[in-house]
Amino acid sequence: MVLVWLLVIENVVCKKGLGLLSENLKQDTLNSLEGDIAIGQLRMATKNDSQLENVQPIMVRSHQRYFAVVSSGMITNAISLRTKLENEGLIFQGTSDSELLAHLIQLNPGSFEEKIAKACRMMSGAYTFMVVTKDSLYVVRDPHGVRSLYIAKVDEGYCISSETCSFPILGGEFIREVNPGELICFNCEGMKSSQIIEEAETKACALEYVYYSRPDSVHNGLTVHEVRKQCGRDFIIDVRISGDEYSDGGLTLNDMIYVSKQLEKATVDFIHVSGGNTIKKGSSMPASGTAPAPHKHASEEIKKHVSIPVATVSRINEPWVADELIANGVCDACMIGRPNLCDSEFANKAKAGKIDEIRPCIGCGRCLTGIMFGKPISCTVNPAVEKEEIDEAPVKKKVLVVGGGPAGMEAAYVAKKRGHEVVLCEQSDRLGGQLNIACVPIGKQEITKVVKYMKSQLTGVDVRLNTTVTKEMIENEFKDYEVITTVGATPKEIEPYKVFKQTMTADDILSGKKFPGRKIVIIGGGSVGCETADYLAPLINDLFPTNRDITLIEMTKGLMTGESGATKSLLTRRMMEKGVKIELNSKITYVDENTIKYEKNHQEYVLDDVDTLVFAVGYNPVASPIENAHLIGDCQKVGTLKDAITNAYQITKEI
Repeated sequence: MVLVWLLVIENVVCKKGLGLLSENLKQDTLNSLEGDIAIGQLRMATKNDSQLENVQPIMVRSHQRYFAVVSSGMITNAISLRTKLENEGLIFQGTSDSELLAHLIQLNPGSFEEKIAKACRMMSGAYTFMVVTKDSLYVVRDPHGVRSLYIAKVDEGYCISSETCSFPILGGEFIREVNPGELICFNCEGMKSSQIIEEAETKACALEYVYYSRPDSVHNGLTVHEVRKQCGRDFIIDVRISGDEYSDGGLTLNDMIYVSKQLEKATVDFIHVSGGNTIKKGSSMPASGTAPAPHKHASEEIKKHVSIPVATVSRINEPWVADELIANGVCDACMIGRPNLCDSEFANKAKAGKIDEIRPCIGCGRCLTGIMFGKPISCTVNPAVEKEEIDEAPVKKKVLVVGGGPAGMEAAYVAKKRGHEVVLCEQSDRLGGQLNIACVPIGKQEITKVVKYMKSQLTGVDVRLNTTVTKEMIENEFKDYEVITTVGATPKEIEPYKVFKQTMTADDILSGKKFPGRKIVIIGGGSVGCETADYLAPLINDLFPTNRDITLIEMTKGLMTGESGATKSLLTRRMMEKGVKIELNSKITYVDENTIKYEKNHQEYVLDDVDTLVFAVGYNPVASPIENAHLIGDCQKVGTLKDAITNAYQITKEI
């Protein structure tokens, strides 16, 4: 994400864009910009803020003044501050901390410097920011000095940057760093400093030395080489790089081979090779269901050119994958992150050969989703990611779990760990529930590992398949049992549309109960509808006569609302490449036995050669047949796999 804001006397010139620097700021554009004061920012977009509304600077136009803000870092109490302002009637256009800061500055009383100072005292976190007006530039650094900010003299003016390596390029002479808690105002009178927040305990960020910055940048007076000298040879310095950004104008593998050689000369201990960038979704942290170790080609090539160890990373979710990569000379070590969140004993279990006991990471990325918004870390498969111990119940009970889906299996496991006597009844001939269907679409096969793992955790549980729990059983065999119901949900169907000659649900198709024809209309552009369209579409869009022709109709303006990240992006691109016709902002207006009509942009379209109409319009919770039971999972509220497992864990650990 790249942007520039430039002020020319009373006129404002603003350049914003999403993408690479080389795509947004051409030399001709730079040559055309003239003025006295400018601020800009080049930053990595996080998972959920890649929208133009979040591209900085944030501009404020009021009757008092124009000003603009750019910031770096994170305001840790942003959610509470934002909520307070929204409750007072303020409207936010995006989710950036800079927009929040702009509101805080504007709302506070006093001179402009006092407004900035009061805004800073309301915030917590690690940050630096700049504010520009028509005649002044203000810079601030957080009181702990976590994020860096430096000042240089360039000709008759000043340059402020987060990295010192930028100053020689501009012919600047380094002056000093901005002190923690300091506000500096630059204008035609020079540089004026004031300490607006008392300095707190210094909390330097190690990533400033080895990840965020170029190797030739200086932080707190230290380069990477000087850090090595002070730490000593027994202190490991690892530098993570993007071995290849996979984008035109981005860093190439050849670039990073050179960088790796320079890092080795600077006495770095090993190179941690990642890849991609956050602009090209899925290039850095690939989607669930994609191949493991997607950056291994980069680590393998870089390893040929340096003598220090080289590691690779990303989607190394099973021990055998890491073993093969190392044995085949692709890397010297494998960096494994998310699987260790899913199971903190991943490495110990792998070492002991207890592979089947490792809780499987499915690469969904939900562990990172909450963190982006300042929420606690969480995991789809492991609801106890922050505290894995399950306390023994003070009073032992008999517990009946009705339903063997993910919620039911989790409830049975937790109840057994708490010391209860547990019976699990499932009316079908196998455990897994909705997961047995969810694992069918393309790229979803890793879900089968969740079913296998959850089954393995039911040791000591009396599992009864092909068993439908009746009222009589509750009144007799299970009369002394505490009952947990996890009977799930059923797919919705639109009754008036069932007049069409052949209708079915997405679940009917994925479970193999029904088979669609060749020309298909799917109603619903949520995850299930999109996955079903992808599943039915030809693998190659070669216009072969027997290929299925699929139209996906969605009422809203977007697909898979509520989802984000690489998986959504990959699935959308795959459908488009396969030739799936995606009709957004479209509403079906008429259906008879042979005809389907829909409206889009006030224009009616008629489909009269369709042979199959598929419903993917959500689910209805199944009513519990048992009174006074704990409702868990989809029968309580239809949700995600994470919702089902977490709900089961939280309720059962209190029984």
